[in-house]
Amino acid sequence: MRVGEEAKTAIRMVTRQCLQTLRHHIELIDRETEVVAGVRALPAPGHTPGHFALLLSSEGRQLLNLGDAAAHPLHLEHPEWENGFDLEPNALSSRGAAC
Repeated sequence: MRVGEEAKTAIRMVTRQCLQTLRHHIELIDRETEVVAGVRALPAPGHTPGHFALLLSSEGRQLLNLGDAAAHPLHLEHPEWENGFDLEPNALSSRGAAC
């Protein structure tokens, strides 16, 4: 089931309101970036425009936080499956299922 235009409009409106309040505290990124030591932002296209995942590294261990790009554990086994909130399902990550 796809998300309707009314829901998308509401999400955009709330996002703009929140970002407007935080605008002086945000630095936009458009590529893989080390945010701080041990925290890398990785492009994760396909879910929403500009979607990023975070790779956290500490003491030789790593955790990849996909945010809400994987709405169910089955999406990790089948990254080609879409959910209703995927706004850019045809934008494939070069990392693909390796994420």
